[in-house]
Amino acid sequence: MTLNTQKTYEKMFEHIFDPIMEKFQIPKNEREYVATYYIHGLIAIVNHWVNNDCQDSIEQISRIMTKCVLVNREE
Repeated sequence: MTLNTQKTYEKMFEHIFDPIMEKFQIPKNEREYVATYYIHGLIAIVNHWVNNDCQDSIEQISRIMTKCVLVNREE
């Protein structure tokens, strides 16, 4: 990661991801792994969409991403 990307990620982890994972009682020692899993998965979806010339609508991609995030969440 570039320096600016790393700083952005750290801020997002501290202010967004960590509090959400706290709410879902994900152990602290697993949180960075869980965040990495979701971030890279979502980036893969965006990359696939872009490589296919953005043929699907943003709304469809958003729905797919939401499904992926929610289906992997344990309650």
